[in-house]
Amino acid sequence: MSAALHDFRLDAIHTFQIRTLRSLGFHTRVTLLNKSDETHGFACDYQIDLTVYGPQQTAEKKITGIAHLAAGTSILLDCRQWESDDADRIIIFHLIPTRLQNISQDRQTVDIEPKQIWALIGAQDHYVEYFRDDGFASGVLYQCGAMNYDKVAKDWSTLIQAPKICISNTLNTYLSVIHTSFTTNYTKDARLHCVLLNPDGHCVAKWIEIVSPFQAILIDFKKILREQAAFRPADDVQFFTLYVVCPDATVLPLVLNTDEVQQTLAAEHSLPPIYYGKKIGGATRLATLRELSQLPFFKDILQ
Repeated sequence: MSAALHDFRLDAIHTFQIRTLRSLGFHTRVTLLNKSDETHGFACDYQIDLTVYGPQQTAEKKITGIAHLAAGTSILLDCRQWESDDADRIIIFHLIPTRLQNISQDRQTVDIEPKQIWALIGAQDHYVEYFRDDGFASGVLYQCGAMNYDKVAKDWSTLIQAPKICISNTLNTYLSVIHTSFTTNYTKDARLHCVLLNPDGHCVAKWIEIVSPFQAILIDFKKILREQAAFRPADDVQFFTLYVVCPDATVLPLVLNTDEVQQTLAAEHSLPPIYYGKKIGGATRLATLRELSQLPFFKDILQ
């Protein structure tokens, strides 16, 4: 039996974190699923709470009990009801097991074993969907735990490899990045060391993105290529591979491939390294970060 995590925040046990996309002309909705009944012994109903962070990186809304999600059910939520203007926002849905609320002394924290947290998070993905009034919609399934939470780990990092940057006269790709935390008085910036390689493996652009706590950004790759590589888009699609190392924090990335003429998009996530190797953590992850820092295209921006 693994050691319990003491005084763990109830609102951090199971979260779904999204960003809205008014900046690109889309509304946002989510589908939350509860498949905890498919876990071994952790079936529960959820109380759904909500936190909204605005463009000033501060909490604009904290709402308790926006919905009840029974085991084996799902719910569709239109996020427009929590927006007040056209600025993009971070919305965190807190799926709080009702049975744990009943045993919490202060209804804010609880002692819990890590295997229960991972069982509840891993039972299902949730769905974020970007849509327009004319009926177009596109979305992606993913899962996320509480990011940058010192009850889980003291050191955080992010590794991204995305060979799906598509650029042409009419196509562009953005990287959406969300930076949040459940650690009290968290102030650390996330420093994203970014590199774009062309199909020949040559580095054509490199830069550092600074993402403040509770900030959502969009990285525009067509703009970066024009500025750094004197790149001129053509009718034919040109493909690039993105590498990102963030040694300071965990961030949540989504790749957004857009058609600028049709005003449509396709959203994709990038799986974290643990999906490819269960031991990519601790000392192995630190060694990986050190090795990456010595690669020619990272060396001068990771020092």
